[in-house]
Amino acid sequence: MIVVPPPVKVKKHLGILDLLRGFAALSVVLYHFCLPGKHGGILTKFYSPLLDSTFWWGHLGVEIFFVISGFIIPFSLWNASYRLANFWPYMRKRLLRILPPAYIVILLTLLQYTLVDYLLHHKMDRLGTITFGQLASNLFFVVPFTGSQWFNGVFWTLSIEFQFYILLGLFYNLLFKQGHFVWFVAINLLLFACSYMPGMPSGSYWKYSPLFAAGGSTLLFFKGRLTLLPYIGTLLLWAVLSYIALGSLATAFGIVTSLLIAFCRINQPIFTFLGNISYSLYLTHFLIGSSAEFLLARLLPAPSHVTSVVVIIVITWISIGGAYCYYRFVEQPLLNLAQRLTHK
Repeated sequence: MIVVPPPVKVKKHLGILDLLRGFAALSVVLYHFCLPGKHGGILTKFYSPLLDSTFWWGHLGVEIFFVISGFIIPFSLWNASYRLANFWPYMRKRLLRILPPAYIVILLTLLQYTLVDYLLHHKMDRLGTITFGQLASNLFFVVPFTGSQWFNGVFWTLSIEFQFYILLGLFYNLLFKQGHFVWFVAINLLLFACSYMPGMPSGSYWKYSPLFAAGGSTLLFFKGRLTLLPYIGTLLLWAVLSYIALGSLATAFGIVTSLLIAFCRINQPIFTFLGNISYSLYLTHFLIGSSAEFLLARLLPAPSHVTSVVVIIVITWISIGGAYCYYRFVEQPLLNLAQRLTHK
């Protein structure tokens, strides 16, 4: 959810990925819930300076998701013996996996706009300003290239994920199977250089490519294509590029994520639970959090610092529960349907 991204099932289960997904999703949720409203926080009626100063780094969960994608998507293609001839079936699977749950959230978000505007202003202010171009940009995840606005602010990461899926599908064999390791490094350096092309929007893949490359290097190490010293050397290279593009903290989160995937083996049911619902939590926390705040702000008196802390914690738990319901009754059935369709 950074979707970003939803879990990909592979033959060998890696519990550390569940832990990292769950941690990343919760980090983004707490960041959005604790950020001041004037700076884009969701819970505009409740603000805690204590929680804001505690979870100010939560947006870096996105960097964790990008490294995971750089590892797990080519991992799944590796196990499936992917070839360029499989590009369209591969993209169809990714589209069926990601789009239906995301589109339902968009629909629910537009419904929320309608209800809130009607209850507060007795007219549909925001819904009436939506243009066909904005709707198309959101549905095709090309907002960074059109200048439109997202209906749901977290969807910007899905746009980057789709750019990665396309590039990976086109260059996978050269990056991971048929080509020499030098090609892996050279192609990723070229992709990063594209971020300096004139007019390139900030929400494009190129800027974040070192994080995906770090995940890719981890896969090559995991599969025995790289020994330890070359692996560490490539991580240092991606760290330098990430530092140039994203800064020190994003780089630290990306490199630590790579090392955890490479060397940490852990399996716990709670982590599996959080990993399973991470995509649903990422997709729905804007919608659930803002809806819960709208109701609680009308039920509670003017909030104190203590009340704000309690309310933010309660809304976080509500969002986790809502994400589980969305996973159980929406995401999982849609995934099962998508698997049946792709196997026909």
